[in-house]
Amino acid sequence: MDHFQIRDLRQEDIKPALHLALPSAAGADHDLPARVDHFLNYLAAQDLEIDWKLGIVTQGRLVGSALGVVSPGKVAMILISPCMPETALSDAVTQALEVLEQKAQHAGLAILQSLIPPDCADRAQVLGKAGYAFLADMQYLTLKVPQSLPSEPRRLDVVVEDYRSVDEVVFRNTLGRTYEGSLDCPGLNGLRTMEEIVLSHRHTGIHDPRLWLIAKVGADPVGVVLLTHVPLQPAMEIVYVGVVPEARGCSYGSYLVRLAIEQAVRTRSEHLMLAVDHLNHYAGKIYASFGFNETDRRHAWIRKLRAPASELSTSCSQRQDSV
Repeated sequence: MDHFQIRDLRQEDIKPALHLALPSAAGADHDLPARVDHFLNYLAAQDLEIDWKLGIVTQGRLVGSALGVVSPGKVAMILISPCMPETALSDAVTQALEVLEQKAQHAGLAILQSLIPPDCADRAQVLGKAGYAFLADMQYLTLKVPQSLPSEPRRLDVVVEDYRSVDEVVFRNTLGRTYEGSLDCPGLNGLRTMEEIVLSHRHTGIHDPRLWLIAKVGADPVGVVLLTHVPLQPAMEIVYVGVVPEARGCSYGSYLVRLAIEQAVRTRSEHLMLAVDHLNHYAGKIYASFGFNETDRRHAWIRKLRAPASELSTSCSQRQDSV
């Protein structure tokens, strides 16, 4: 029987470790080295890095890895290599996850999150053994941005302002209210403070406060849409879109998504991307009506590291929406 050791990796081991741990892309996975380089460049473009680097070694060979990327907002993304269930290697990966959890606790994080392909039962089993819980089946949707949008009568009852001109307290309160009764990742409710949530959103992609929009009817905010530039691509991402409870059912969700597409047209982005909980059927219908198509899918697993925050609930930390 092989004997496995868990050890911190050297810098030269990072790419081999990512070769093992990076989830496969949808369809044929024919260019893994290029995807590894893209992943590292993507992190660098956001001033992020792989903070935790654990390798599983036997007879001098790297056979497994567990990696962690810590982001602002008290959250870390965890990547683990595949392994056959109920094997010594599986046990070693579970132990590595426990070591990463200790590091996260020491750093005062709130959530560990791992995104794995739906058909990875081996990784799901290891995550479960390490105390993670299944959160959501996430759909990744993409729209090819048109050169222009068909003209449509403006809603005269709605005023749109961007983040620069809105009182911070009003913006945070509105954002928090949109999480009430949200169909997107309800298992994350209350795990982080509003300050942590806003910080997490702000450090997603390449932040531009002009792309954080709040819609008001009179003096009353009805919803928000948060957009960001995608690093290394001529694309934008809907980080979050949500409507306050009393304004739902009045087509404000569709209005906010159209605003997002208008911004993508204005910035000459080629694609508009987002991730949404598969069970959020209402949001899914809105995206389908605008022509978004599914390009990938991931199962989200989380490890909660502290009791729910006293402030109002959180949204999904990997770019989900709750229209």
